[in-house]
Amino acid sequence: MPVDLSDALLQHGLGHLDRAAQDYQAALDEDPDRPDALYLLGLVALQRGDPSRAFTLMGKAVAFRPEEADYHAGLAEVHRALGQFDHAVACCREAARLRPDSPEHLGNLGAILVDRGEVDAAVGCFREALRLRPEFVAAHNNLGNALLIQGDATAALDHFRIAARLDPESGEPHLNLGAILMGRGELKESLVHCREAVRLRPDLLAARIHLGNVLLMLGRLDEAEACFREVIRLRPDLAAAHANLAGILEQRGDFEQAMESLRATLRHAPRHAGALALLATRLRGKLPDADRAVIEGLLADPGLPPDQRWPLQFGLGQVLDAQGEFERAAGVAAEANALQRADLNRRGLGYDPGAFKAFVDPLLSSFTPAFFAKVRGWGLESDRPVFVVGLPRSGTTLIEQILASHPRVFGAGELRLAKQTFKAMTEATGRAGNLQECLDGLGRDALNLLARRHLDKLAALNGSADRIVDKMPENYLYLGLIAALFPNAKLIHCRRDLRDTAVSCWMTNFGQVRWACDLEHIAARAAEYRRVMDHWRRALPTPIFEVDYEAVVADLEATSRTLVDWCGLEWNPACLDFHTTRRSVQTVSVAQVRLPIYHSSVGRWKNYEPSLSSLFAKLYCDE
Repeated sequence: MPVDLSDALLQHGLGHLDRAAQDYQAALDEDPDRPDALYLLGLVALQRGDPSRAFTLMGKAVAFRPEEADYHAGLAEVHRALGQFDHAVACCREAARLRPDSPEHLGNLGAILVDRGEVDAAVGCFREALRLRPEFVAAHNNLGNALLIQGDATAALDHFRIAARLDPESGEPHLNLGAILMGRGELKESLVHCREAVRLRPDLLAARIHLGNVLLMLGRLDEAEACFREVIRLRPDLAAAHANLAGILEQRGDFEQAMESLRATLRHAPRHAGALALLATRLRGKLPDADRAVIEGLLADPGLPPDQRWPLQFGLGQVLDAQGEFERAAGVAAEANALQRADLNRRGLGYDPGAFKAFVDPLLSSFTPAFFAKVRGWGLESDRPVFVVGLPRSGTTLIEQILASHPRVFGAGELRLAKQTFKAMTEATGRAGNLQECLDGLGRDALNLLARRHLDKLAALNGSADRIVDKMPENYLYLGLIAALFPNAKLIHCRRDLRDTAVSCWMTNFGQVRWACDLEHIAARAAEYRRVMDHWRRALPTPIFEVDYEAVVADLEATSRTLVDWCGLEWNPACLDFHTTRRSVQTVSVAQVRLPIYHSSVGRWKNYEPSLSSLFAKLYCDE
């Protein structure tokens, strides 16, 4: 009588591989040609990380029972582990032929097709699997990942949500939801799913990495640092954790420790694109030749994935710029921006200048002197809020750092509060589709409530500072609402030669500034920015202090004294030592504001006139 394997299967299901393997081997000792024992022992070998032995065992099982679809499916996983994807696909197709009603076999085929880069065919497999079984969680999850590769982030999100709803105790759907929502900037919801993924799968280090990243993006540096340090404790050789920790240390101004973390990353992963790119960006002309050689070697590899290529190109561009190789720096930046632009478009996040203009037009036609006359005397009289606005790379971080060095000022960084308050205003009136109707329906009590909530959120960041600086550059779009909410707010507009601003944006790896990777979009965005600021100068009842970056560089003390006085504060010499102020800086200017004032960034555009002359002409085409 054949050995009964029911107990072995139970032990196998419980993860007791040694006990199960003993029973499977006992069955084979009695009958060396027993197919089910061969297959199951092969499965144990695969789970133990021995695909070669698994291939021998499962190959025999298939030879003895070729009509068994599960055996072909198991052998496919063995081929996949061995990197033999053609054979894996053939085995999966045979399993699906033998069991055309099995969604599992179609799902397995789809997963292997994704590995082979045949994403369209994989999507077809996953969809057919879901037709057979609409509640198939793995198929929803895998289809979501495949749709992401195709660039359909919205559909991917739908399938991840379905997977999480069908199996709320599965960690992978929550991990995927956290990742995709983080990429879309929906950080609060992303945080919920990342935490849930860690709770459900504490062994899933990718979930902890994503959790740390979203905490970092939310500005919760202490929690993010603890998260990455825990990952390093669990897996000291995981390069990504060291690289992310380096980013936090850099934001804190601890550059020595940050460099040590980057070097730790490269010890574990010498070709880690993120660490090499950050190293190049920070060291610029001081990057060791050996590191530059590694970067150039990686970029020479045609198989380097685009999402690793463009950070390295941006980093190399900074090195070339510092070493005076401007023509090559421009070429590298052009390639990097093209790849980043293609990635944004693939993910459905491409920039639309027309859509932005359609957002700006109602702002200018609705926030008029007549509106401000209507709301005169409304809002809160607080003078705590300070708004530093302008284009990215126009000096907003520098101005905030100067002010935040004053003992009575708290630098809050780039807050989304103004945008959130604007959205809350449109939703509260029930007329989100028409800004003019929204403002017409806005009453004093509703406006004051919005102001109180905004002020309470600022107080939650720092309850004692006399001034709280929000340096979100694009708050220039919301100055109309800000002036209504806080008539006594201090408004500071950072200006810089648009050509220098454009070059800096073009040369910088901006993850969230979608318009910065296209020269036409930079020109269009700059034109709209100028149009908005011209309107505010004419319409706002609240004065705006305009500070030129070039003036700050030329005479730091005079400009700083005027800034501090504008904010209604007494002078403090600590403002001149802004580069020594210990605080978190979460922008790409993190390294620059840790240095004394330098002049090399003024007139930098001249180095790129041969490459970017058409852009420069468009920036001032109306003058």
